[in-house]
Amino acid sequence: GTTQPISMPTAQMALVGPDGLPTQPWWRFFYQLFTRSAATIPYLVGSGLTAAGTTQADALALSSEWNEVTTTAANTGVILSAFGAGFESTVFNRGLNTLKVYPPVGCQIDALAANAAYSLATVKSQVFYQISATQFYSLQLG
Repeated sequence: GTTQPISMPTAQMALVGPDGLPTQPWWRFFYQLFTRSAATIPYLVGSGLTAAGTTQADALALSSEWNEVTTTAANTGVILSAFGAGFESTVFNRGLNTLKVYPPVGCQIDALAANAAYSLATVKSQVFYQISATQFYSLQLG
């Protein structure tokens, strides 16, 4: 194939073509990033998960943004990943028992103590928003 150099637009070059879209490759790239909808960015999904352990240290570590836990023995749990401030994790409890949802070590959920588990009732869903390096807030979906 042939390669074309990417050139900066000049006053004589149109930034927008007849179709209303940017003409320069670099501008099209940024335009696509700007107009991209969240629906086109796939979430990581963990399904059919089994809760584990009875403490923060031995709970099942979640590595996805959407997590469906289908097996919850009594007092078992999961631990959220610290993706970073601005990220969220959704947990669906489809098991038969309440699910313990632990924050990452040294973090807290809502006004609970650091490292304390959030109790997610059976057949409920919860979104956990990480707003800082150590704080998560939650919102129940139903």
